[in-house]
Amino acid sequence: MSFAERVFFANSGAEANEAALKLARRWAADVHGAEKSEIIAFNQGFHGRTFFTVTVGGQAAYSDGFGPKPGDVSHIPYNDIAALEAQMSEKTCAVMMEPLQGEGGIVSPQPEFVQAVRELCDKYNALLIFDEVQTGNGRTGHFYAIKVWV
Repeated sequence: MSFAERVFFANSGAEANEAALKLARRWAADVHGAEKSEIIAFNQGFHGRTFFTVTVGGQAAYSDGFGPKPGDVSHIPYNDIAALEAQMSEKTCAVMMEPLQGEGGIVSPQPEFVQAVRELCDKYNALLIFDEVQTGNGRTGHFYAIKVWV
């Protein structure tokens, strides 16, 4: 059912997302250099309870009060193409998004937003990380929820 030639099994969604974030930064550093390290995520996201994933999630209730957070993480409003265009640059290594926000309220992406995220990632040689922990494995009627929009 997977599109991938290889998979990484983890004990939790947090570990899977943590691995995806670390791999994105490793790929960017190896291919493009250390200055390409920014991760863009969306307000009210949820990607797990590790320190890196709560930082990327963008909810202060989960990430504040534990000292300095992992750096070079930016948050913008979900479904806001203009904000994404303004934030992305050659320093962006990845955009992480849920294809359907769950923790921030059930928020669906606009089809043109998903397309813009893909196009901007292509333009800036950034990876697009879809967090399908809550939506994958057929929970939306498709094996991967992102198939609804692409």
